[in-house]
Amino acid sequence: MIDEFGYRRLDEEGRGLLFEVINGRYLKGSIITTSHVGVSAWAERLGDPMLAAALLDRLLHRGIIVAIDGPSYRMRAHQAHTDALRQGLTCPAPATTRTTAPTS
Repeated sequence: MIDEFGYRRLDEEGRGLLFEVINGRYLKGSIITTSHVGVSAWAERLGDPMLAAALLDRLLHRGIIVAIDGPSYRMRAHQAHTDALRQGLTCPAPATTRTTAPTS
């Protein structure tokens, strides 16, 4: 699995290593790649259009693209947690009743 492809720009050595990993797995096993960068921008992110074409050729030969739009799951979970905390802070504390034993 290659997570967050395109998050950081790769230098020449990094690009070469990435190609070796993808090429080594090509037709031998599954490769899952996540990215916030669309495939049309891979050439720009990699800094090498030929390399981007070679990688995409291998990844898409028997692969599919699943586009997911919407807020990040991490941010959604964080927002839900924050909302729950805010609700707990703004709700009044439940009233307590005090019982006293009769005195003789």
